[in-house]
Amino acid sequence: AERDKQKVDITIPKEKLDPFKSYSVYMILRDRSGNLTEIQEISLVADAKPPLVTVIPEGDKKVRPDFGDITATLRLNSNEKGRVHYILREEGQKLQEVTAAYIRTAGRAADMRQGMNDIKIAGMLPHRHYVLYVAVEDTFGNITMKESTDLNEGEDKPDGEDMIFEFFSDGTRPHFIIPKGFDQPVVLADDDGVTFRVTFNESIYGSNGYFDPANPDALPNFFEIKGAEGAEWSFSSLIKKNALGQNEVDKDGNLVLEKQPYDPRELVIKFKAAPKKDFSVIVNKEMVDNKFAKLPFADANEAVYKYQDSNLRVSYAVLQNQKIVDNIATSKELSVLVEGSRKGAFLNIYYVVINEADESITPDHVKNNKKPNKVNEKFEIHGKSELGDVATELQLTAPKDQVFKEGQLIYMVTEDEYGTLIMLKPTAIKSETK
Repeated sequence: AERDKQKVDITIPKEKLDPFKSYSVYMILRDRSGNLTEIQEISLVADAKPPLVTVIPEGDKKVRPDFGDITATLRLNSNEKGRVHYILREEGQKLQEVTAAYIRTAGRAADMRQGMNDIKIAGMLPHRHYVLYVAVEDTFGNITMKESTDLNEGEDKPDGEDMIFEFFSDGTRPHFIIPKGFDQPVVLADDDGVTFRVTFNESIYGSNGYFDPANPDALPNFFEIKGAEGAEWSFSSLIKKNALGQNEVDKDGNLVLEKQPYDPRELVIKFKAAPKKDFSVIVNKEMVDNKFAKLPFADANEAVYKYQDSNLRVSYAVLQNQKIVDNIATSKELSVLVEGSRKGAFLNIYYVVINEADESITPDHVKNNKKPNKVNEKFEIHGKSELGDVATELQLTAPKDQVFKEGQLIYMVTEDEYGTLIMLKPTAIKSETK
């Protein structure tokens, strides 16, 4: 060989090289005197094929939105390691004549290992239509948008369609919202004692997933209210009302929604009289959230209301450290003993004190401190306390500028964990000397 740089051609039969593997060439040089160089390794890249990947769908969804609706998962199986590149576009912003090279330049990327991969797709908003453009690249820079029909290597692979997937960003199954303090779905009572509510995380559209804002509750076989004979039900409205209580429409005549279909929505159940037994709301599990995601209702498909009766009574209401004013015993302090049997968890007890009996007072009046048949007028003495497990002796203090008086009546109302209000028999306040 001559001095200076030399080019040496090495002939390697093509049929002996695997196009999906890389090789090394080892060389030594010897001069005219017989001196040898150290062994030199030169990498020979024979891999000129892009990765073979198959996308693993869940049902008919190749892109699986996650719970929470702001990320999604693309599950794919690859015959070699490398990188996954992707571009996410909302519907209406589709790319034209997109290429793998463009996705690599303009998109996001995640590592890809040989075998199964779960690629997290971020940057989404809930309940939107998206298009995902995907390209895969091996460690030698071979890149493709095409999916492979299998992972068996061959000269004509990958041989599938371009990895362009349309999907709807909703991965949260419809379900009951569980109130704080409970470990299962429940129906809660309003203060009026005849209205009950259970809250869904979003609107439910029926078995075909079709939503019509003008008729949102046409849901045959959607649910059953078990044990609530004669009750009427309705969903809280999604439609915005104008000052006259009419449905509001935009300039094109379309209904204006006050809430979006994926906002929490209440089912309101109304009785003619306060129920004194358990009932439940059972959702048909074939119901879905919308026609795009078609996610079935959650496994916990029953919300319950438990009527927790009580046989509580006020055993006494006695003044403490009293004073006699105009021949009437008065005091800032009142001792009240509440005892008796009860079923369930009773959380609070409310009370008002009045001078004369009033049969129009309801539990709602006592809890919310509002006089019956009066507008924005409150009781002079009103308070709230907690109940013990067996018997509770309450030490009450009259508010500023007020005192308890012998002969007054104390009205007390208990509240259980379901919101049920039960009023105890009114009790007369007595002097501590009697």
